[in-house]
Amino acid sequence: MSRRFLPNLTPKIIKKLISIPFSWLLSPFKVISMTKDEVREWIIDVAGSGVNHIWLEVDKFLCEGTGSDNVETFINTFKEINNQK
Repeated sequence: MSRRFLPNLTPKIIKKLISIPFSWLLSPFKVISMTKDEVREWIIDVAGSGVNHIWLEVDKFLCEGTGSDNVETFINTFKEINNQK
């Protein structure tokens, strides 16, 4: 996975350090600079790392241009994950 869009603090590190549920945000500022493949890869990686909730804050600028394609990828990837359960 590309380190370009991963911070130094990761869900795997948090999961090792605490035993309470936690959420992870895919920042809308990151989403607009990511490709659809990167969005999909990010979700699959984070979903498999012990995060209880993953969310995306949708703002007006994210609904314009290629941002809306990435929002659609975000939604469709979660649908695929849920269908595999």
